[in-house]
Amino acid sequence: MLLSRLGRSALAAICLLSVAVALAGCAEGQSDETQPTEAPATEAPANTEAPAAEAPANTEAPATEAPPAAEAPDTDAAPTTAEDGNDNVGVALLLLFLGIVLAALIGALVGRRGNGGAQQPAPAAAPQRDLLANVRWLHDQLSVQVTAGPPETAAQQWATDRYRVQNMATAANQYSSGAGGGAWQRLSQAITDTATALDHSTAIRTDAQASATAVAQAGSMVDQNRAVLMQAAEVAARTVH
Repeated sequence: MLLSRLGRSALAAICLLSVAVALAGCAEGQSDETQPTEAPATEAPANTEAPAAEAPANTEAPATEAPPAAEAPDTDAAPTTAEDGNDNVGVALLLLFLGIVLAALIGALVGRRGNGGAQQPAPAAAPQRDLLANVRWLHDQLSVQVTAGPPETAAQQWATDRYRVQNMATAANQYSSGAGGGAWQRLSQAITDTATALDHSTAIRTDAQASATAVAQAGSMVDQNRAVLMQAAEVAARTVH
């Protein structure tokens, strides 16, 4: 990805360099075409004779000729000097420098955006933390209420919340395909085993013919699975960054 960004920056710099070189070539061509040329000589108007003034007493004054008219300089096109050519070359060099600076800025911005995107947290981190919080709720609250509360009330509560526990197991199993997959797989299995133990405990406690020993054994099985559940949750939590 970094090489692709550098390639785009280099391509932009080459394009800008080509434009600047083309402009420099045009400027040189214009300076060659506008070299000073000889102004065409203009013909002086024909000499005209001033009218002879009448001389008194039958004497003729000699006719005088007007001085030849001076040639007027051609002011239509001013000659191009070497300074104009130097100015055009200077403009082309300035455009070239600005193009290189612009390409460097574009490359820096693209690199900064790439680094900023790499520093963002993984999008799965928040859902994983939510799952671990629900596992804590299952261990600290729900499992205790189902095994210690009145049998009928506990059975109703477990029937209401069991779907939520099953969804937790499914979510943990989905995370097993990513980083720390083994830890999430074990957590998914621990959630399922805890739910199975709660199913058995609820059924035994609501059975009027069940013995106290069977009820105690079902409760002990729930406690064992609760301990394994918390161990698996702690291991899975270490994979969340």
